Amino acid sequence: MLAVLSLVTVMANIQGVAAPFSSLFPMLVDSPPDGELAGTLEQVRQQLADTPSSADRTSPALDVMISDFGWYHVAMAVIAATVAATLIGPTAALWTKFARTTPSNKPTRRVLASFATLSALSSLALIVDAVGNTTVASAPTPALAALFNGGW
Repeated sequence: MLAVLSLVTVMANIQGVAAPFSSLFPMLVDSPPDGELAGTLEQVRQQLADTPSSADRTSPALDVMISDFGWYHVAMAVIAATVAATLIGPTAALWTKFARTTPSNKPTRRVLASFATLSALSSLALIVDAVGNTTVASAPTPALAALFNGGW
């Protein structure tokens, strides 16, 4: 479990390095803003709400936010796909070793099957994560609007 937690932490840190600006967005909306920040966040929300229907260009600041948010999700899509592909090898090796272990060696077979299943399920979860992040990266504006409206 600590290895999985460490892997997730490393993945999040790499994602944060790739897009540091977007890594901080959740901190903006975690607590109720006050003063100037509240006004700024309201302007961002309004511009994000108007972006799909507006023929005008968005403000340069919002363009940077949308672009960085897209890169944030591209980074995680690449990271998740890479880790998923990396886990497929050990999964296959564990299942092969499981198949070659004699049925009388139940404890070893149980451990091999458990680790192989965990590895396979982790790969599947990472593939789903990669697909989700790719979807958001292809159209980051609605997801960014949801984040600023408290729906992340």
